[in-house]
Amino acid sequence: MTTRCPHYPTPTPFAAWLERQLTRKHRTAYWLAGQIQVDLHTVLDWFQGVIPGPILCERLAEVFHVPLATLYAVVGIPLGAPWELTARDWFTPPDITWSE
Repeated sequence: MTTRCPHYPTPTPFAAWLERQLTRKHRTAYWLAGQIQVDLHTVLDWFQGVIPGPILCERLAEVFHVPLATLYAVVGIPLGAPWELTARDWFTPPDITWSE
């Protein structure tokens, strides 16, 4: 099930957690990609050391029925970090003040 990159001979904590979740549910990376509406390669990249952004963390938390705080801990994002935003907040551009 796990696809590993030579640069990551052992899975990252997130990749190991994700593999356990999929195994526990008897599901595949392909199934997960469909559930969270991303390309299969996005999911496979997670097994190679890439971590999901905040929007996908929200979707993963829903699919696996875990608190978002738990998923952030596995991914390595501290609570209170700038990543702790809702999908709506993530796409709302900040106010920009121009100085002369």
